[in-house]
Amino acid sequence: MSQVERVKKSASPLLCARSRSRDSFLKATATDAVGSVAAFVVAGQVGGLVAGRVGGYVGAAATGAAAAGAYDLTQQAAQNVTYALTDGEAGRNGVSLDELGNSALFGAALGVGGKYLADYGNYNVRLNVGEPGTLYSNPLPFRLEAPSSVDVESYVAGLATKTTPTSTNAGLFEVEQTGPLNYRVVGGGTAIDADGYRGTSLLDAKYVGDPSVSPYVDGSKVPLFLRDKILQQQQYEFQRYQAVINDPSVPFNSLNVLTNEPKAVPYFQRLFDQYKVPGQVQVVPTNIPQVGPKLP
Repeated sequence: MSQVERVKKSASPLLCARSRSRDSFLKATATDAVGSVAAFVVAGQVGGLVAGRVGGYVGAAATGAAAAGAYDLTQQAAQNVTYALTDGEAGRNGVSLDELGNSALFGAALGVGGKYLADYGNYNVRLNVGEPGTLYSNPLPFRLEAPSSVDVESYVAGLATKTTPTSTNAGLFEVEQTGPLNYRVVGGGTAIDADGYRGTSLLDAKYVGDPSVSPYVDGSKVPLFLRDKILQQQQYEFQRYQAVINDPSVPFNSLNVLTNEPKAVPYFQRLFDQYKVPGQVQVVPTNIPQVGPKLP
């Protein structure tokens, strides 16, 4: 049995998804898959079929989730399928879109495109209905589509907001870095009040006044009970960020934590790593002064 035949056979449960899906959107995320689709993931929902998530993401395995699980490609072949998805070119170096059934191609293309998706973040997978600029000339009924600024602004317009208090340096720092409003983002069975957003990234400002007693700084003099209490609060916050970012109905795909204190970076990086939240910690310049001496 050829590789193509194995893919078609393993992907057959997804055939019904095409007829039942009309305007569904997915968020596709993948780990760094090079040469194999063993680490592929399709996150979200297509025609009522919820695909499994890998690489630390939470989700339920469903029929057809491993459509491309046995489809082992070289890195170049993987790129061929990804290019066909993203710019409409129908296969290169012997890998043709026409060789695969629609359901098999959907799973395989997302799987072997893992490296591309890992490099460029979350993408929506949208049904191809034949409008200009899509893959209407190919049998594939889906296309990859990066979330646009229009999508984000339209989404944000419907969010509940509240004004950030500016009676403290922490509040002033937050407004300086993320703007005057907090946005309540709902998704993944929870909600988070984000300090702001930039493009498809949520923003969270973390001000450090006196690093010598800050719970965000390793080795500071903050009492242990207080450090533990605040850590639990931050862990809960990152859990909720992870949940909303992984929700396919939310256009945000990463979190940027903004801090004024370089020594706070390891603290927040551990939280990113613990909860596998895509994003980064950034030390940003600020006009808001710190109180107390710098740690040596």
